[in-house]
Amino acid sequence: ITIGERVITLKKSSSSEDGDGGVVELKTLKRKLQQARNLISERSLSLLPGSYKLWMDYLTVRSDSYINDGDNNHGNNNADASTSTIISYAIRSSPHHATYKNTISAYERSLVRMNKYPRVWLQYINFVIHHDPTCSVTNVRRLFNRALLALPATQHDLIWSDYLCFILLGCGDGDNNGNGDGEYKNNITTKGLMIDKGKGLGPLVTAVKNGSLSQSTNGYAWSTPNSEFIPPETILRVLRRYAHYYNPAARELLSTVALKFKRYGEAAQLLQELLNDVGFLSVEGTSRHELWMRFTNVCTEYPEESRKAGIEFEGIIRAVLKPEKESKHGWKIFELDANNSEDGDGGGEDGADAAGTEAQERQKKVKEQQAQLQASLGEMEGTLWTKLAHYHIRGGEFEVARSIYEEAMESVTRVRDFTLIFDAYVKFEEGVIEAMMELMKDDDDGDEDEIDAVATKKNAPEVGKDEDDEDMDILLGSGNGNNGRGSEGGEEEENFSADIELAIARAENLMSRRTLLLNYVLLQQNPHNVGEWLRRSELYLKGIRSGDSDSDGQSSTGNSAQAIASLEEAIKTVNARQANNGTPADLYKTLASLHEDTMKDMAQARSVYERICNPKPEYYFRDAEDLAQCYAAWVEMELRSENWDEALSVARRSIAPSPPNSSRIVRNLVRSMRLWNLLLDLEESLGTLQTTKDAYNRLLELKVATPAQVLNFANYLLEQKYFEESFTA
Repeated sequence: ITIGERVITLKKSSSSEDGDGGVVELKTLKRKLQQARNLISERSLSLLPGSYKLWMDYLTVRSDSYINDGDNNHGNNNADASTSTIISYAIRSSPHHATYKNTISAYERSLVRMNKYPRVWLQYINFVIHHDPTCSVTNVRRLFNRALLALPATQHDLIWSDYLCFILLGCGDGDNNGNGDGEYKNNITTKGLMIDKGKGLGPLVTAVKNGSLSQSTNGYAWSTPNSEFIPPETILRVLRRYAHYYNPAARELLSTVALKFKRYGEAAQLLQELLNDVGFLSVEGTSRHELWMRFTNVCTEYPEESRKAGIEFEGIIRAVLKPEKESKHGWKIFELDANNSEDGDGGGEDGADAAGTEAQERQKKVKEQQAQLQASLGEMEGTLWTKLAHYHIRGGEFEVARSIYEEAMESVTRVRDFTLIFDAYVKFEEGVIEAMMELMKDDDDGDEDEIDAVATKKNAPEVGKDEDDEDMDILLGSGNGNNGRGSEGGEEEENFSADIELAIARAENLMSRRTLLLNYVLLQQNPHNVGEWLRRSELYLKGIRSGDSDSDGQSSTGNSAQAIASLEEAIKTVNARQANNGTPADLYKTLASLHEDTMKDMAQARSVYERICNPKPEYYFRDAEDLAQCYAAWVEMELRSENWDEALSVARRSIAPSPPNSSRIVRNLVRSMRLWNLLLDLEESLGTLQTTKDAYNRLLELKVATPAQVLNFANYLLEQKYFEESFTA
């Protein structure tokens, strides 16, 4: 009878009969059957040592026989740490460990001929990971390194897939977001880091995808109490090797793992490399905007680590927000390498044409990236400014942070960005006040406790105090010392109170300037908005009328000067052809009214009108009607001042014949109905009969008179008893 037939007979008998004798004999026969099969495999391999099929069959049988062995016990998972050493020694000294060593020896012998087959390496590594009694990370890591050295680069995909699977499962059960290790499993299996080129996945990756392998399963050797946790430095070094020398797309994964292990400087460097890489495409679908936000968050939350890593965060942000041609920060992706076309063997004219075409395509791609990046950064301008200020706040540089907030509010051109920056600025000032108030409260509580302790000491009965102690107190001058400390404490309290008042004054001043700062942002958007320029001057004047500055003549004059300066700047900035929400004439009229009403300076008000109401005005309006408004406003100002002759003189000058070399706007003033009506009214009221008749006659000669003006002329002549001339008119 054969061994196989005897095993089948014992299986049938053990299922129908009770007793341990059949089971023991069955195990003995199984062991003999495995030994016989191993012996046959060894003999066949000695004859055909290069047969891949024989080696894989032999190694699979040996691994399965080890796994199915009834003595396969890696220790009690519920054992406490105090018994881990005893269990480890028992495993190493057990007969089962000898079987494990024999299996390992078979794998090592197979690699003499089969070292170019990745499946042999993967099966070997998978066996060690699952069944190594010592749970040595070093052994597994060395096996992976041997596999990568032995196999060609085209077959490294399968090895790296299992290698990263093993390493990333050692990252622990949590991440920065507290989501467990699912994020890293997804990075291994579903995010595209492992490229499947039709060769299939390794055993570890397959187990992770199927959910049959994790750190909590009993089939994983590393879940035993004597397992060695994978050191963070090992994980990072393996990922650095993979990301920098094999798959650059994994740099994003490396930055995530570096953040998990609190290597913030390295994470910031990696994110900077990703932002400087033109052709980088995230396998996780991360946009450049999200990369920028991740980079700024790391640098602002951990400024010291970023500085130690060599990240010039302020220089990068300023180069992005205010790009310059020779900037050395943040714009490496826009620097073209002109020498690339000169590299190579120089294949004649065809090679030169190909190199030129390639350079043009690269330049076109870089310009597209530049436009795309500038557009995306424009939407996050306010966020970058707040991050830069927060970077200095975390470093304790409060004054620098305030200056950055002020610069940011004067640089942005969107109301949304301004609101974001202003709210962050207000929150910062409020936080400073709250911190100072809490510190002052703690000092007050400490002083009260000290006073209570002194009072208790004074009220306590004096026991054992003799004259020598009193003499010692007098010599040390305890009373004088207390008085000195009290005076110093009073000065400190006064200084601290002054600091609190200064912080409160800063916050109040910031809130009072909000409207003015928002107006500046709107002017940054459209500098030709006349309405906003007028509103700016009104805001300066409201600062005079509201507050304690009414009684302060110097402050009133200063704010009026600011309002006048803003209007002067508006006159220099606004283009007549692009002006909206008002006319440029409104700027001159408002400026003159400020000198007239607020400053009480009529001479300066006249000088404003004289600058524009002359044959060669300093400002060229789009239409003659704007210049006519200035003349009319000047006449009205003189009438309010009861300067009748001056008002009549200005009105006559407005419609006087213009010089030959004057501009078109000045020449068209003689056809302005506004000025003619004003002049005729003044002539009838203040002029003589002859001057009035001359004005009407000139109006008729120019053929710009309206029927109403002709009737008025006729009525005027009737009133003056000039009947024939009235009929002629």
